[in-house]
Amino acid sequence: MYANLGELFITTDGGRSWYNGFCRTADGSEEAKGKAWVSTGLNVTSCWEVVFDPFRPDNVYIAYTDIGFARSEDRGKSWYHAAEGSPWGNTCYRVVCDPGREGVLYGAWSNQHDIPHLGQPGASPRPGRRLPEHELRQDLAADQRRTA
Repeated sequence: MYANLGELFITTDGGRSWYNGFCRTADGSEEAKGKAWVSTGLNVTSCWEVVFDPFRPDNVYIAYTDIGFARSEDRGKSWYHAAEGSPWGNTCYRVVCDPGREGVLYGAWSNQHDIPHLGQPGASPRPGRRLPEHELRQDLAADQRRTA
């Protein structure tokens, strides 16, 4: 076995070949990008929250340290890594479903492990712009009164 700060790999042939020991593909096929995954129970990370989609009851989302974000389309039986598209790939702290628009999610992200340090005190982002690289992005809420 070989473990680093976020993965576990196992060999059964003296090191000629290795397989990942923390998850496997849901259908048992070869590992590939875009596949659904199931955990072996040995994931080396922390989960910040689990969110159930109010519009699509089979969809569940997880905000993770180190691996970012995962989504399930089968009530948590299998998972897809879904961090692509975020400019901050390390940690997703919070996920919020837009209460007025099906399929729209918002996320609080960071490029740093666990709680990031604060940037300039009092600085606030402008609507539609990215936050500065090291600003705190740990919590998020949607206006529940919004209808569209």
